[in-house]
Amino acid sequence: MKPLLDTLRLSLVTAFFFPLFAQSEIIYPTQLVCVTAQELVPVLEKYQEKPILKFSSHRVVGNSQGHLQSVLYMNPTTKTWTLVEQWAEDLYCVVSIGSEAEPILPGEKI
Repeated sequence: MKPLLDTLRLSLVTAFFFPLFAQSEIIYPTQLVCVTAQELVPVLEKYQEKPILKFSSHRVVGNSQGHLQSVLYMNPTTKTWTLVEQWAEDLYCVVSIGSEAEPILPGEKI
């Protein structure tokens, strides 16, 4: 199962970031990678990402909307991060992943 999640993670990275570098039209992903906690935790542990921010989020999909619990995980050494939304009791969807995370100091522009 571990290689499958690593493949899914790589696929998600490609789906999100490849369009940024392509000169053609941007294609937005229409599906999220969703897994159980049993599948998610080993991947977060592999990248040594720890929860740093927990918040409620609001998602609109078509005519439906809902409030979800979200958690931002980060490895402060490697600066990688993963944003996860909890869609059901044991269903977690990886919304976005990335690298080069740095805090913004007071007075810096976003």
